[in-house]
Parts: sequence; structure tokens; C-alpha cells
Amino acid sequence: MKKIFLMLLAGLLCVSLLASFVACDEKGDATSDEEKGISKESWDNMVDAANFENYTLDLQGTMTEYENDDYVSEATAVHTVFRVTTDAFEIVTYDEYGNSMTPMVMVFTGEDAAAQKANMSQLFLAILSDYDNFTYDEDSKAYVIKNCTVNMDASMIVNGEVASELVPVTIEVKEGTATVSDDGKILKLVCEYTQTVTVGGNLTKVSGNTTWTFSDYGTTVINAAN
Repeated sequence: MKKIFLMLLAGLLCVSLLASFVACDEKGDATSDEEKGISKESWDNMVDAANFENYTLDLQGTMTEYENDDYVSEATAVHTVFRVTTDAFEIVTYDEYGNSMTPMVMVFTGEDAAAQKANMSQLFLAILSDYDNFTYDEDSKAYVIKNCTVNMDASMIVNGEVASELVPVTIEVKEGTATVSDDGKILKLVCEYTQTVTVGGNLTKVSGNTTWTFSDYGTTVINAAN
């Protein structure tokens, strides 16, 4: 069971991911003269789903697992790379020791790839989508979000197969910072991430610091795709 939920954490590997509720702290009361960083229009362009047709997402973190609020495991390193192209979706999951020689690789094509791509972007766009939730920090050149909660239903991938039953998932992001490139692309999201899943009356929670790094917009290639 632990491996199932660590995989779910490492990107919420879902074919049905329906965001039902998003609640985030409001940004500060800075006036327009005090605002720095990119404009709301530029931010909205940045998080347009059309920008995520071809890109790479590297997700790393150190997570602790709990079951029914009881401690289950010590902090474990998680590392998954997602590669997205117009016709394929690749998931490369490294083991908990970060052994780059033995990753587990899954490649989806056709309708499965389209579903994975849509639902992956839906997860981080639910966090990033609202410009008004972020406050620009001029010292760090980053955009800060204090707290954001997303409730959704999701189906899991277990041993390479899609589970048919939807499960309720709550995602909470705290003390997040997002950095943006000079040409208006999201580069990185660093946050305290908590994922809570309820299956069969049992509540499993994984929590810890995560770093989401976005790269290779428009140039990502999946060599294993047919």
C-alpha cells in the first residue's frame, strides 16, 4: 500500500482527476503602485493549458507517510520525471534511494496519454491558476502563496494498471514559492505539500517538502514512444 500512495504523490497519476474545491489564502493589500513582477494578463497567459502540450516536469521531495493519523514510515525521498508530448506521456519513477540506474518507466500513448496529460496539468494549474493568490517578493524574485487546498476525486495507477474506483483526495500546499522565466514560463514551484487519500475507510497521508521543476517547453522528446 505504501508504494501505491507514494506513486500517487509523485504527480497524482490519475486518469480521472476532478477538482471540486480550491481554497487559497488571499494575497496582501499592496496597491497597484507597489505591485511588482508580471501582470495579471501575463500570468493568465503563463498558466494557459495550451502551454503544457510539450514540456518536462521533474518532481522531487522528501515525504513522511501516516495512516489514520498514525506515523507509518520515516521520511522517504521521492523523485519522478514526467515527459509530455503531443502524442505520448512518460513517467520515470526513481526508487527511494534516488538510484538513477533503476528507474521504473511507463509510457502512455493515444487516449491514455491525452488523459494523463490533461489531469497532470489540472493538478498544478489548480494551484497556480489564480494570480490574486500570489504575492510577488522582490528580494527573491519569486511569487509567494501561503496556503492553498484542493479537493478532488481521482483514480490511481497501480502496477501499471488504472484502478476503476475513484477515491477522494485532498491536496494542501503551504509556504509555496513560484519562479517565472523572463519569457513568462513557470520554472519552479517549491512548497510544503500534503496529500490525503481515503480508501476503504482508511486515511493515508503523505507530507513533506517538494520541488516541481518545469523545463524543455516545446522541445521534450519521449524516445520510448511508438
